[in-house]
Amino acid sequence: MKIKSKVPHRLYLIVGYSWCDHTIENIISNDKSTKIKKVGFVAEKDLPAIYSAATALVYPSLYEGFGLPILEAQACGCPVLTSNRGATKEISRESALLINPLSSSEIAEGI
Repeated sequence: MKIKSKVPHRLYLIVGYSWCDHTIENIISNDKSTKIKKVGFVAEKDLPAIYSAATALVYPSLYEGFGLPILEAQACGCPVLTSNRGATKEISRESALLINPLSSSEIAEGI
């Protein structure tokens, strides 16, 4: 947790089911500060309100077919931090902060 003490915000994980759920659940259960909350799936109609209220979308995807959340967040005025590779780089162009998704230090610095 390189930045947990430096960022005053809560981290909301808005995700469906994934292959690494057990890892995420372990991180959340070990977080004594309760700064991390897994929301799970959110209905499409609620996304604009969430993006509009967010400080940023952190989207360090390793592989993405298109990257629609990047465009959705930007349409709501939400700053985006995303991968410097593949579709996420192409979609965001110069309008997002690009990081190496395999570098925890770059992600932490970007946030």
